[in-house]
Amino acid sequence: MPDQDWDNLKEIFHAALALAPQERAAYLEQASAGNASLRLAAEALLKSHEETNNFVDAPAYQAAAEMLVDGGEFKAGQLVAHYRIVSLLGEGGMGRVYLAQDTKLHRKLSLKFLSTNFTQDHERLRRFEQEARAASALNHPNILTIHEIGEADGHHFIATEFIEGQTLRERAGSAVDIDDALEIAIQVTSALVASHRINIVHRDIKPENIMIRREDGLVKVLDFGLAKITPRKQNGAGTDPAVASALMANTGPGVVVGTAAYMSPEQARGATVDERTDIWSLGVVLYEMVAGCLPFVAGTSSEVISGILAKTPAPPLARFAHDVPPRLEEIVEKALTKNRDERYQTSKDLLIDLKRLKQSFETKAVLERSTSPDKLGVPDSGRQPSDAKSLAPEGKPSDRQSASSAEYIVNQVKNHKRGVIFTSLLLFIVGGILFYTSRQRQTTAGVQPTISSIAVLPFLNTNSDPDTEFLSDGITDNIIERLSQLPGLRVMSHTAVFHYKGRETDPRTIGSELGVEAVLTGRLVKRNDALTINLELVNAKDSSHIWGEQYDRQLSELLRLQREIPLDVSEKLRLKLSGESKERLTRAHTENADAYQLYLKGRFAWEKWSLDGAKQAVAFFEEAIRKDPNYALAYAGLSDVYLFGRFKGAGLPQKEAHRRGREAALKALSMDPQLAEARAALSQVLLYDDWDFAGAERELKRAIELNPSYGEAHHEYSHLLLLLGRTGESFAESQKFLEIDPVSEAPIGHLCYHYVYARQYDEAITQCRKDIQLYPDTPQGYTLADAYYHKGMFREAADEYLRALKQDGDSAELLEGYREAFAKSGMAGFYRLWLGRVKSESSDENPVDIAEFYARLNEKDNAFQWLERAYAGHSDGLVRLKEEIGFDNLRSDPRYAELLRRIGLPQ
Repeated sequence: MPDQDWDNLKEIFHAALALAPQERAAYLEQASAGNASLRLAAEALLKSHEETNNFVDAPAYQAAAEMLVDGGEFKAGQLVAHYRIVSLLGEGGMGRVYLAQDTKLHRKLSLKFLSTNFTQDHERLRRFEQEARAASALNHPNILTIHEIGEADGHHFIATEFIEGQTLRERAGSAVDIDDALEIAIQVTSALVASHRINIVHRDIKPENIMIRREDGLVKVLDFGLAKITPRKQNGAGTDPAVASALMANTGPGVVVGTAAYMSPEQARGATVDERTDIWSLGVVLYEMVAGCLPFVAGTSSEVISGILAKTPAPPLARFAHDVPPRLEEIVEKALTKNRDERYQTSKDLLIDLKRLKQSFETKAVLERSTSPDKLGVPDSGRQPSDAKSLAPEGKPSDRQSASSAEYIVNQVKNHKRGVIFTSLLLFIVGGILFYTSRQRQTTAGVQPTISSIAVLPFLNTNSDPDTEFLSDGITDNIIERLSQLPGLRVMSHTAVFHYKGRETDPRTIGSELGVEAVLTGRLVKRNDALTINLELVNAKDSSHIWGEQYDRQLSELLRLQREIPLDVSEKLRLKLSGESKERLTRAHTENADAYQLYLKGRFAWEKWSLDGAKQAVAFFEEAIRKDPNYALAYAGLSDVYLFGRFKGAGLPQKEAHRRGREAALKALSMDPQLAEARAALSQVLLYDDWDFAGAERELKRAIELNPSYGEAHHEYSHLLLLLGRTGESFAESQKFLEIDPVSEAPIGHLCYHYVYARQYDEAITQCRKDIQLYPDTPQGYTLADAYYHKGMFREAADEYLRALKQDGDSAELLEGYREAFAKSGMAGFYRLWLGRVKSESSDENPVDIAEFYARLNEKDNAFQWLERAYAGHSDGLVRLKEEIGFDNLRSDPRYAELLRRIGLPQ
């Protein structure tokens, strides 16, 4: 490194020290003259100076020197892997941090890069990777989400969520009042409870690692780079040695890691740390927020550590904050007890005390508002202003002050003698206050009201192993399927919750988007045949923790686990289960563990929505049936593959797929008549094979009765009602489908389809535009084009048809041909060219589509010729003759009414 660079850095650093903090940023920008490395190095030295109480140690100077050496800075617009750099955010402890755009998922995020000097140091690189692994093992709204750890072109990086807000250090420039300090401490403690539950200790809790989101005040704990795994306490089992060695760095005895002012005594001594270390650090942060200064203040880091290790406790908070509540002082004092055996032993205990203190503040505020004479409307009765002594009854002032608010109200009523009605009103208010207080106490004690709606989010597969992904998804689906059968509980569908897979979203956001009261999250770890599942039930209103549990099982116990978890969750939702409901919840579909795993693999493959996935699903389901010939769910899975979805029949001809689907559905129902999936599949057999519209409706209604949260049953029932011309009922069913799954493309796009076939074209256009805006790859272009066409907006219709055809893979040459045909002959020319292509490619498979083209061209005889051909071949498409807008030109022809009669559709 050139001496000139180092001299410039020292000069800028010392000059900035002489300025007021608010003036430094502008000075650094000017003094560095566009040299980002020089500016960042100076910022790092200033930050170290602040954190260590006017002392910059050797490692800080070394880090600054490395920033100067590593001058490579990414430019705005540059691509790293699939991330596009937007701007430089700053310098982290081990490298630069950039704002970036994920070009695949179209979201903002932060990219943290290691400097080249760091990547050459294997121990530092291990710490970098450790940060990602430790944090990615956590799934909590108050913990920064890690999206990916990767390497591109020799650059090591971590991709994390981007938080728009400020750190607690930045915010503390303005005073933090006690209520805010308490709320921040509660959210940080909630994050620690989640990390400690899986034996991860942060070890560097400080204001710089606490971020407060601007939009809603949500607190996020950052930088698990110093985190370590601690030995597991439960069941006497120790942590997996492989995991421990991978996640521990610089944790040997005698090694000091952390920030001096926030270190616990045991951490400063280099002793073994556990969750009580984080409790101490949080105690320091809470002390600093309330007092405005650190509990152990000194001129250098060494002196700070000496103060922490000395026997003298921290000065009482009341010395710096005269209005601090005594209970808060007790909590902070206990968190900062130097003998850790006398400190809070678990972060959960600390969280309980903090929440109780906050609730006592809220209750007191309610009581004060409720008992204010002005608020209650208590009349003056001519009373003149008087001092407190004249208002007090006989006795000591303390006796008067100790009277309850309720007693005070009653005494005032008696003194003013305003009558029975007024007295009753006030007593009613008092009763309400007492009831509210009782409910608050119940909540504090862990008693929650009944929860009537829930979203079970896709479980996080922490192994990052595609071969075990079927387990995390399968267990999620199992919980959804079982809970969905409980009366009085609305459960979000599979498609709704899998919209959030791989995304870190605040439970409050999910609650708002899905309209649920609670969110269940899960994390799965598989090591050989050992399975660990961590669950957390969160209140979607305020992200508060309702319940959490860890299940340690062998893979062979998966069958027991699939019944155990839904039952535990239902109890925490405080649902009152009948004997029948409990039986449904815990029903064993198979006792063969291998068959169950094969079933999960089949469902996982089927939900890929591809032809290959469908074929794999058939193989897995058939193998599961070979393991257990009486496995009704596996038969139901087979019927789904053969009868539902874009890739109907797993590549089989229509008649053969329907035959196999009918056989599998009937087999499933013969074994278990309560399977909603099999009922819904059977409805499709009755509809398309038998044209038995009444039978199809009966089976769909039964499927919905068995599982009210089964979204696909509502979807298919809405279609059936539309086929029958019952558009009002169809719309109601569409709305139910949307309630179960308000965020996925399927229910949003289905409404678009519904409006078109209900001839509500303006509503259809609005809905289709919304769908395409939310899901640019949606196939709704054809539906939107039809809406434009029937409104006479032919140019817009042609444009949408072209967009949809391009999406389906039509060549540029073919698309240009459509444009020329439209320019020459309008929509008639467009349709005629399209008709020729369809006839040449698949006339035997799509006779109804060909008939529709002729109908739109008003060539009625040709249209009926192809409809008769479809009737002879019992084509699936004929069931939509009642609703299909493409046949509107034929409706006045008697032949059309006769065809509807033969199919069994109402005329």
